[in-house]
Amino acid sequence: MRKPSTIKHILGLSQDEMAMLLGITPSQWSMFKSDKRDIPLAAKEQLAFLLQSIQKKEVLSEEGQQLRNAERDKTKEKLRQELQKVKIKSTRLEKQISVLENLRTESLAALEVSVVLAVQKANQRTVVLAESIRLRALNNLKKHSLFKLADMQIKKESFELLRSKIEEKIKQMEQ
Repeated sequence: MRKPSTIKHILGLSQDEMAMLLGITPSQWSMFKSDKRDIPLAAKEQLAFLLQSIQKKEVLSEEGQQLRNAERDKTKEKLRQELQKVKIKSTRLEKQISVLENLRTESLAALEVSVVLAVQKANQRTVVLAESIRLRALNNLKKHSLFKLADMQIKKESFELLRSKIEEKIKQMEQ
């Protein structure tokens, strides 16, 4: 005879339902599950009959098939909705990454300009302007750090992976 945990998995019945079905008390079933006591022969025969009947049945009942089909359709629809959300988030993140990369490129260029102006020391106004440009560029680089860019790129990669996995799951469900 199979282990009671496997029996529960096959039949899907609670302890009380199983006991009622077999005509025994829940405590008898519990003791049988823990290998402390055997169950009456009639209960064993009923259990064997149920297990054989369920295992011989190769297709689900019509109600079971309808339920599975409805669940599969609902799951596919929810996955498609989730896929749309992931695509939108990924697109937004791509735009943010592009903006951040442009800001960093411009700030690095401005920093170079400030160095050139500072070296010239043409007049006091140029020196002040160079320092102003340098501070703005450094503040932008600090605000839009390389770490922030890397973090966004990792998030984008995770969205792409999630997108791929969802698409794969949808394909599996359509087969």
